[in-house]
Amino acid sequence: EVDLLHKWSDAELAELQWAPLAAKARADRTWLHAAFASSSSSFSFEEFSSAVDVVRCHAKVVGSSLVLLPCTAQFPRSAPRGAIVQREGGDIVILSGAGGGCALSSGWV
Repeated sequence: EVDLLHKWSDAELAELQWAPLAAKARADRTWLHAAFASSSSSFSFEEFSSAVDVVRCHAKVVGSSLVLLPCTAQFPRSAPRGAIVQREGGDIVILSGAGGGCALSSGWV
């Protein structure tokens, strides 16, 4: 299981050496609980938050849309500095700051 900060207890968050990061983790936990409470989900909170974590891990912002791209599981967890995700025709591509690119989809999004 991944050790995400929003899953840490308040005692564990108090041990972080950077208060803004602990505050962000607490805010994220609060948001998750509010989103779960306002949903009509029949899942448990743990299942709901795990689903949100998967979407956050495998989704990219393209323009004003959030696009779920399962193929990103094959990529490292961070893009090169300066990389951007954009739509080119029917494809979604990651462009590096150096001018190279990688197609993530081919018309099926």
